[in-house]
Amino acid sequence: MTAEELYALPGHERYERINGEPRERPLPNPERAFVRARFAIELGVYSRQSRSGVALVERSFRIRSAPERMFIPDVAFVQAER
Repeated sequence: MTAEELYALPGHERYERINGEPRERPLPNPERAFVRARFAIELGVYSRQSRSGVALVERSFRIRSAPERMFIPDVAFVQAER
């Protein structure tokens, strides 16, 4: 399955693509959701103050070196240079 085919599926935002196969991401339990939120807030404050990049929550990424993979990390940081 290509990334474009995955994006065309209803509810695609809950799926990652590993080795070309869709895998549903489970919803986080309350403790994980709390930790993720706190980390995203702190990373967002840091990145804004340092102007070093942006913090993102549950954003899908394609890896250039592994185009068959598409990940949805809980929290991600993207450098300003990108």
